[in-house]
Amino acid sequence: MPTNQSANVMHNDAAAIATLNIRVTGIEGRVSELASTVNGVQTALSTKIDSITTSLGSKIEERGRTPWQYIISGLAVAFSLYAYIDNSKIGPLKEKDADLVATVKEMREAMVPQWIHTKEWGYRDQRFREFEERIKFGENAVTDRVRRLEDMFGSTWNLRDAINGVQARIDRLEHMRSATDKAQ
Repeated sequence: MPTNQSANVMHNDAAAIATLNIRVTGIEGRVSELASTVNGVQTALSTKIDSITTSLGSKIEERGRTPWQYIISGLAVAFSLYAYIDNSKIGPLKEKDADLVATVKEMREAMVPQWIHTKEWGYRDQRFREFEERIKFGENAVTDRVRRLEDMFGSTWNLRDAINGVQARIDRLEHMRSATDKAQ
């Protein structure tokens, strides 16, 4: 027979079991609510991820297309910039360049060809060599002229002055020749 104490323990155990049963039922309800909340969050996240993926895919696809409006706008800006620079900066330079080309053409037409210079200077060099040879041998009318001038003017004109005059002419001719050589 159960004793009072054992009945009391059983009654306490039954009460504890009933309390635990109520607690377990409450916990099960909360776990069930938590599971349904987690399922709802999971469904919401899945929906959100799908929408993000779809929008991201469309944006990537949109960016993969050639942006013709930007390309055409850039070309229009570049053409406008070129037209501005050409009209305001390069145009006047082209006109000055054309004037310069015309001036150079006029100068070339006015210039004497090189072969004429070469021929003329060759002729003058030959005459000068002949003149020098005649002076050395006293066969030139110029030396006779110098002697007559010396006789006429005596102290004011002498052979030294004649030689200096000839030397000055030679220097001028050589200077002219070097200038034409540089121009060629």
